[in-house]
Amino acid sequence: MDRKPVIRAVLGALLALAAAGRPGAAQTIERDGQRVEVQVSANSSGSTAVCLESHPSVKGRKKLTVWYGSASARLGTAADDRGPHCAFFDPAGPRFTVRLEYSHLVLLTAILADREFDREEMRGKTITFRWVAE
Repeated sequence: MDRKPVIRAVLGALLALAAAGRPGAAQTIERDGQRVEVQVSANSSGSTAVCLESHPSVKGRKKLTVWYGSASARLGTAADDRGPHCAFFDPAGPRFTVRLEYSHLVLLTAILADREFDREEMRGKTITFRWVAE
């Protein structure tokens, strides 16, 4: 018996559960001293919303790019504009991807994380990425 489909299904369910989270509960993404809280909440629009904001103590530019089908949206924060900034969309395809980036030096950016989400599970939800430390 090939166990790969079963393992993929279980891992997919665990990833979806982690992405959806409990209402009000935040996940944390950490790397290289950067810390981002990810919170999922319901919205009344029926669309999916992705938001980016940064805490007042966070310096430098932060970016979020979301790819849904062949389209994309880019959000950003800076010292003088902390957000929140949101993009509302109806994703094409079964999944969409969010990439978090930060300014490493003046002209260099680094990727903090790529996260994939299931379109149907996130429909009617807002996913907020809040940069809380660097």
